[in-house]
Amino acid sequence: MNMDIPDPRLARIFTTAACPELPLPVVRNAHRLMRLLTAAASWSDIGVFTKVALLKDGRFAAPVHGRWAISFEWDDELDRIVNPSLERF
Repeated sequence: MNMDIPDPRLARIFTTAACPELPLPVVRNAHRLMRLLTAAASWSDIGVFTKVALLKDGRFAAPVHGRWAISFEWDDELDRIVNPSLERF
């Protein structure tokens, strides 16, 4: 799937499974989670492999490791995540 990932760190993790400035467990888990999130064909698919929290701004967040999570929006028309970002909460 061709997806625009505005977060440069997350884009690098998604495409290369590497990001030297972050702890290895964060990189590994973020890479795995992004592969699953981008493969999800519906909102219910996401609930099969991770818990998702609703953030105050209306975005969603799925845990990666420790305080790290991938935040994203869900596009109902496209049935996919949009604007994913790796964040530390």
